[in-house]
Amino acid sequence: MVFGFSGDPPLDVKLVQSWARPGGNFTGMSYLAIELVGKRIELLKEWLPQTRRIAVLARPQHPGEHLERMASEEVVAKLGIELSYFPYTSRSFLPARNLSELETAFRAIVQDQCDALVVFPDSAMYEVSERIAGFALEAKLPSVSGWSSFANKGLL
Repeated sequence: MVFGFSGDPPLDVKLVQSWARPGGNFTGMSYLAIELVGKRIELLKEWLPQTRRIAVLARPQHPGEHLERMASEEVVAKLGIELSYFPYTSRSFLPARNLSELETAFRAIVQDQCDALVVFPDSAMYEVSERIAGFALEAKLPSVSGWSSFANKGLL
């Protein structure tokens, strides 16, 4: 069985024994690129030196979220900026059906007076990425995410 996973398959869900030796009948790839999480924040700071606080919008249910959050916290500490975390927990398996929790997160980001937005990518966030991009544009928040498809939908 071949998988595409947005997390760490050996660590997060014990899908395989290790990257080097998956074992069983599984093989695949992960879309998680932890080393790039910090780079995106560094680029935001480089492009916008006045940045003091970034908003991170993420789904806690995403298997790689905790790793992306740790990497983000490390880089903001090095850069001397603040990170405000805004979880988006959709009650639906199809997040685009009910956007009320997403809208609540948007209001909180505006209230927190963040200077930029980082969106942790996963398939559910991708589903609502056009709405997130619209929010970032309305709020005049420079934004970045991990997949080019997010940028193609306007999240840049």
